[in-house]
Amino acid sequence: MPDAIGFNPKNKDKKNKDKEDNFATDIGRKQTEQALPDMGTENECWLRDFAQAVPDASYIIDEDGRFIEVFGNSEKLIPFSPAKLRGQTVYDVFSPEKAKEFLAEIRQTITTQMPRRLDHALEISLTSQFWEGRAAPMQHTVGGKKTVAVVVTDVTERRQAERILQISYELRRRSDFLNDIVNGHVVVDAQVTSFANSLGVDFSAPLFCCLVASEGFNGAGTKRNANANNCQILKNSIIDVLGDEPDCIVWDCRADIGVLYQAKELNKDGSIQFAGRLIDKIRCIASYLAVTIGVGNSQTGPAGLVKSFRQARNAIIAARCDRNSRGGIYHYGDLGIFQLLTTYELKEPARGFVEEKIGKLINYDREKGTNYLDTLEEILQTANLKEAAQNLFLHHKTVVFRKQRIEKILEISVDSFETRIALAAAIKLYRLGRIIVNI
Repeated sequence: MPDAIGFNPKNKDKKNKDKEDNFATDIGRKQTEQALPDMGTENECWLRDFAQAVPDASYIIDEDGRFIEVFGNSEKLIPFSPAKLRGQTVYDVFSPEKAKEFLAEIRQTITTQMPRRLDHALEISLTSQFWEGRAAPMQHTVGGKKTVAVVVTDVTERRQAERILQISYELRRRSDFLNDIVNGHVVVDAQVTSFANSLGVDFSAPLFCCLVASEGFNGAGTKRNANANNCQILKNSIIDVLGDEPDCIVWDCRADIGVLYQAKELNKDGSIQFAGRLIDKIRCIASYLAVTIGVGNSQTGPAGLVKSFRQARNAIIAARCDRNSRGGIYHYGDLGIFQLLTTYELKEPARGFVEEKIGKLINYDREKGTNYLDTLEEILQTANLKEAAQNLFLHHKTVVFRKQRIEKILEISVDSFETRIALAAAIKLYRLGRIIVNI
């Protein structure tokens, strides 16, 4: 119980407990203080170590634009060592225009006593690197000069990613528009014409189309284990390079690359030379790629664009029907009978014609594992059997035997002029049909 003057034994015990706790706290504080560095003597080294550990570059700069102190990865931004940079001014390390802009930002920060973003002032490209920064006023003065703390961050990868996204967006927008036109999905009215003009397409000027095709665009035909993403990256790189060619517009035409060329004077020789320049550009970045370019005739107007594109496409189809093709340039004007045959594609009369003329030979090759159809095509394309044998790397007597065997299977004579024309047309239609199915 409490005594007469209000003494309580429990209070005594509590006071003793508080003294013990305070004593333990004092010991802990002293141990902590002993473990911490002497902030008066080691503060500078400690801060330097901290700044060096941060990936950003940071500076203390006075109102005259002089670098007072340098921290972090400064040399990635400014090609001077920290020791050499200290004492230099912004005019010693930047171009006059950039230095003037930068110094104005520094002084504005001091005047307003407010932090400022330096996105534009520090968007400097040194070795293709881009930076963003932030400036904040400091209370510290050096030699009577007010100072500003500046921290800059490397945003090169982000800027590159943004650029890739922007290019990808513009390419997709352009590609969708041109694909809709050449495939007849839109009516070319005043609004469409206006948008075409914004892309650089002048329907009143002469133009022709090229179609760039390669199995490498889908990962086939290369020795590299390319996936779909890598193939698209390669394709986009080629589109970017071809786009540097004057007077042309390049777009992603699904499996191929479309190129629209406009100039004052266009003829067949000039268009073939232009296609040759495209191949040279492609070889500079992908020499291993087998490329075929189909070239259409010169046309004018929206309908002419569609016509020239389809001609270029037919030239590509004709190239794929050529079993001896190893890529190169195919002009629509050189297609010969293919100019007519490509309009038939897989129509029923064409199927019936192929079946009637060479159906038995196709079936024979399939059942027996022979290649008599290729032999017949070579015989039809050459002046005599000796030349055909040389092209097929066969003995002359072998080709003579095959010719006789083919004539027996088809029940015809290959020596007849009319028969030769019919057989050649049937073979081309047959190969054309197989190509169309796979497009």
